Amino acid sequence: MKKENSSIENKFTLALQNQKKNKLNIAEKLYKEILGIEPNHLEAICYLATIFAKTMRTNLAKTLFHKAIKIKPNNPGNISLELGESQKALKYYEKAIKLKPDYADSHINLGIAFKSLKKYQQAIICFEKAIKIQPEYIRSYNILGRTLKELGEYNKAVSCYEEAIKINPNSIIILYGILDLFTSIQLSNLTANNSRSIKNLIIFLLKKNNINHNQIFHNAKLLIFINANQQEIEKIVNSDSFLLNNKIIQ
Repeated sequence: MKKENSSIENKFTLALQNQKKNKLNIAEKLYKEILGIEPNHLEAICYLATIFAKTMRTNLAKTLFHKAIKIKPNNPGNISLELGESQKALKYYEKAIKLKPDYADSHINLGIAFKSLKKYQQAIICFEKAIKIQPEYIRSYNILGRTLKELGEYNKAVSCYEEAIKINPNSIIILYGILDLFTSIQLSNLTANNSRSIKNLIIFLLKKNNINHNQIFHNAKLLIFINANQQEIEKIVNSDSFLLNNKIIQ
């Protein structure tokens, strides 16, 4: 059995190498050999389908993609997305959702495809749908938070991360998502509504021992209560020690 698995692995590696070099006939032959041994080898099915699609054998490609979707709903879309074919990926993810509408990853991946096409509002709808389906799935919060940050929707991004740390305060991807958010926030982004929430996130980060706290202090210089005047802000921005003495993050 181990010898057979090794043979399949070697054939797949060789097939992939040939496909990347555009030696499609050799790659096709190797993928077919793999499927002769292991008919449900998912990667071989998907990559052989892309060869069929590229060589205009549409019906064969569709047959294989449908088979792949039944085995694992997201894979054909993932491959298309990796190849930079976002529009094609959309179609595969939409098919996957029809087959299994309550699968959160399909909605996330559809959102990622929309995002790659700069259709941000549609992407956000997909990420929010994934959260509704699986409220404790951290991946949904991470991609939603990062997308909102990229769009400059800082209040919404902060709220997203606040919800995420309630679910899993030890998530590394959420931890670094919050740090990434702080690299973008400026004084002009602060409002009476979000300053308290941002301050709470800083306190959360300060309690973590697995990050460089200097990164927090660098960004915390931007945070001050809204009723502070500009001169006080400038003093705090220029002095870490002053920041601590004024207990802004305590």
